[in-house]
Amino acid sequence: MQNRTPQNRTPMDHDAAEVPATGPIFAATLVPEHALPPEGLRALLFNVAALSYLSVFVFFALGGGWLAALWCFDAALCYAVYFWKYRPGRLSERVEITDKMLSLTRTDSAGRVQSWDFNPYWVRCVHQQADNELWLTSHGSKFVFGAFLSGREKARIASALSGALISHRSRTPVECAKS
Repeated sequence: MQNRTPQNRTPMDHDAAEVPATGPIFAATLVPEHALPPEGLRALLFNVAALSYLSVFVFFALGGGWLAALWCFDAALCYAVYFWKYRPGRLSERVEITDKMLSLTRTDSAGRVQSWDFNPYWVRCVHQQADNELWLTSHGSKFVFGAFLSGREKARIASALSGALISHRSRTPVECAKS
């Protein structure tokens, strides 16, 4: 028997009905917004380094070695502050709806990945404007996500995700959703 992957199957195969959908029904990656994009941060830090190099050279030439050391410390502190500030920017959450599940994958700033799966037939997306929280609810429990988003962004993602869930439920037979 020939070992084939689902991508190589044709509609003529007897088990072609088992082929999963080619892609997700809905997919969104949520990331915190920064005032300065990564390219801007690199340009800023390059300019700080260039200015520091020039200043250190001038201070040494004028006999102010202690000022050169202080300038180097200042530049290093500037680098550290900017990298510390941008560390939360590596946080991301990916929401994806496929035929069989809604999955939420969170990657924290250290690169650790956590994932949660929900049945898309039973899960609801709720944006509570009073507390400015966004969560998924299913069977009486709630899961908070997108905490780093602004209120307007939370409302947009809640609207898009709710619409995708309603669309998914309208085309999913109840018998399939219960399994």
